[in-house]
Amino acid sequence: MAAELADPQKLKEKEREKLKPEAAKHVPRTNAYGDALPDTILQLQSIMGNRVVLKMIAAGVIKPHQVQSDLEAGLSLSGLLGTVMKAQLEATGQFSRGQNYLNQRSFGNAVVCFTRAIAMGEDSPEVYIARARAYYELGKYAEAIRDLTRALEMDPNNTEALTLRGWCYIKLGEYELARREFQQALAADASDEGSKEGMMMAAITERVKVTVISGKNNQGFDLKENETMILLDITEETDFDHYNKLSDEGKKKLVLGCVKDAWTDPESEVYHIRVAYKEKVYASATTTTSKVGVNNLVLTTLPGGKDLRHYQAEPEQQKKDAEKKQKQEEMEEPKGIEEEPPEE
Repeated sequence: MAAELADPQKLKEKEREKLKPEAAKHVPRTNAYGDALPDTILQLQSIMGNRVVLKMIAAGVIKPHQVQSDLEAGLSLSGLLGTVMKAQLEATGQFSRGQNYLNQRSFGNAVVCFTRAIAMGEDSPEVYIARARAYYELGKYAEAIRDLTRALEMDPNNTEALTLRGWCYIKLGEYELARREFQQALAADASDEGSKEGMMMAAITERVKVTVISGKNNQGFDLKENETMILLDITEETDFDHYNKLSDEGKKKLVLGCVKDAWTDPESEVYHIRVAYKEKVYASATTTTSKVGVNNLVLTTLPGGKDLRHYQAEPEQQKKDAEKKQKQEEMEEPKGIEEEPPEE
């Protein structure tokens, strides 16, 4: 003990140890492969945090076994820290670019930027939620759920992540899982409108009846051969009440969620979408592409509803259509092989 007190170098080391943050005293001293990390890396971890530094090591921004030789070659710890901080700024820049692409609805480019930011060490709920939103818009719901799960590991009550994961489950037809997400989001924030709308959406989508009527087999409706009608029939009164409470964007999301598996006729050039309840149509949309999105779907509300019979062809036209269909069926019927009379 007396020898230690007499040694100024040991006294300095003890004082430095006291000044270290508690978390810094328990930093991992090896990487994922069990290799010892240089003391300089441990110092970086104490300054910047374990997760950030280890993420940068994984991304190749920091190369642990190159650090000591760099220091011996004259690079100071502050110089190394400057290099790391520069990498962090680049990651932040990629995140900002990704946000700009997201706002411009250039979702593929947004994913690229967010992925680069993560690879450079950006490790926050915000970057994973942002990439998940881009994946959602691209229809990659499994990838979006994966990113949202990562964000929720860091922030379990993040209502934005919970709500978006709920919408992903709706798209995948997992309505019970969707309701669970929305309930958890509402438990964290009872005023969250996205989750309230999601709860109503999950209930309606699960029970709505979808009927696809082709112009080739128009069932009495006024349709040309290259047209298709997709009828969304709301069957429950409570669901119809919920439908009327949805925002305009919510109604569009509902329509697109319900018709996602209804684009079945590759020859159809025009799609007429009708939202009906008790033989009345309350909303209508026409599109020439199955790739229509929320932002370019024009959904017209019909106050008071329009009788479904309004969309049917006139009786005379129905008769002509029926005769035409019958002739087509007769032409398509395989003719039997005439048997030769038996020889006498």
